[in-house]
Amino acid sequence: MEAEFHDYENNEKWRKIFKNMNSMSQIFSSKESRKIENKPLNRYTDVVPYDKTRVKLERYNFNYINASHVAVPLANRRYILTQGPLPNTSGHFWLMVWEQKSRAILMLNNLIECGNIKCHKYWPDGQNRNDVDELFFDDVGLKVKVKSVEKFNFYILRTFILSDLLTETSKEILHFHYTSWPDFDLPRSCDSFLEFLSAVRQSGCLDNIDEQHGPPVIHCSAGIGRSGTFVLVDSCLVMIEKNKCRDSINIIDVLLDIRTYRMGLIQTSDQLRFSFMAIIEGSKQMINNDEMKHPIPQQQQQKQQPTNNIKTNTSSNVKIKRSFGIVDDNEDYSANIDDTNIVFNHDTILSDNNVINDSSDDQDDDDYEELINEEVVDDNDVDDDDNQNAVRTTNSTLPNNELSSKIDNTNDKNHNDIDDDGLLIRQRKKEREEKRRKTMETIQRIKRKQKEMEERLMFYQKINKYFKTFSFCFGVAICIGLAIYFKKQNDENFSIVDKL
Repeated sequence: MEAEFHDYENNEKWRKIFKNMNSMSQIFSSKESRKIENKPLNRYTDVVPYDKTRVKLERYNFNYINASHVAVPLANRRYILTQGPLPNTSGHFWLMVWEQKSRAILMLNNLIECGNIKCHKYWPDGQNRNDVDELFFDDVGLKVKVKSVEKFNFYILRTFILSDLLTETSKEILHFHYTSWPDFDLPRSCDSFLEFLSAVRQSGCLDNIDEQHGPPVIHCSAGIGRSGTFVLVDSCLVMIEKNKCRDSINIIDVLLDIRTYRMGLIQTSDQLRFSFMAIIEGSKQMINNDEMKHPIPQQQQQKQQPTNNIKTNTSSNVKIKRSFGIVDDNEDYSANIDDTNIVFNHDTILSDNNVINDSSDDQDDDDYEELINEEVVDDNDVDDDDNQNAVRTTNSTLPNNELSSKIDNTNDKNHNDIDDDGLLIRQRKKEREEKRRKTMETIQRIKRKQKEMEERLMFYQKINKYFKTFSFCFGVAICIGLAIYFKKQNDENFSIVDKL
């Protein structure tokens, strides 16, 4: 999978792969969405559900809603993907949540993006936020009441009480609102998205789907781009975790399969590239987590590596661990040195239990103020040491000069890795800015050409008008001249006759 990603990345194949994938996607019938009475219920006329997988409402005479069932059997996952509710479909949206017995709603867009309304506000925020505590949807006989609101770095978690006014029953609905994903763009980093995915998974709304608990409802604006990315990443990570192998799946094949349930899932080549990146980083985290759950026996570990070997973490593994909440930010990572005066920078040598606090993309990798020390472990106490991940050194087997030189080499290597990561991030940002700049220049150039064409057309129209006017006047002048000429000829003829 990583080799495939690097092949697409190095050879710039993403657009070509995405184009080929679009040509391979199957299209199915969607006659129900084309009916006259259902057209106003679609946010976009070109994004509609297939007849075979659409969600059907049951309570009233109408049964149409722009929503689709999506299943990934190999991952034992089921989802409902839908568009952002309209003012006239908000009641239908909550009725679907009620009838499908969903426990959670995943909202991946903001209400307004780039000055355009992407979704109607279909929930109450409470009087504490200058809003109402509950909303009534009389057209479907439902009431939604806000219970709690929690804000996190990249998302908001709301808890609602959804009540059926006809049966006087109610249930709790979780509302995960991811706020850092622009339309037709990407999240700020894979870490923030994986953190959001981890929070959703921990709630249990994606698992144990049966007759009592239905699939989660996922929506963005159209219900295909960001929603499709979420489904692809989550289901692929589940299959990797199940098979214990990252190369056991083909991401393109999985995407083509889920596209048979709803059209156009994943809208851009950048979203496809981001999906690959998130799956790779998430799978790395799962492998590390599995190693933590099933550690290598101590005797085997001693055979595999000497006691004086210094073990380090890469910045990518650190970011993935932190994004899934494995590392406790309040944990103390410092250790003491008894017999040596060696000091290690926090950004160079780390044990497996030590991580870099890299929660922000804008934080410099070299901005660390804390220093950590290595723990010296005696050879006689190795077999009794419970900490399998601690760094071990022996003063008797390794002189200080050799240890210092080895540490310096490792420091330089890890420092270069961190610099490379930062350089790669800055390079990608620069490429994205350059791409946007070229796009804006192209738009301006097209506008200038259009303006020139309009001016040229107006000029030609004026010339044509003047030519027609001149032609008319010239024709009238010729007619008047001929009339005068023939009149003079007639007068001369009459004068000659009179003389005779």
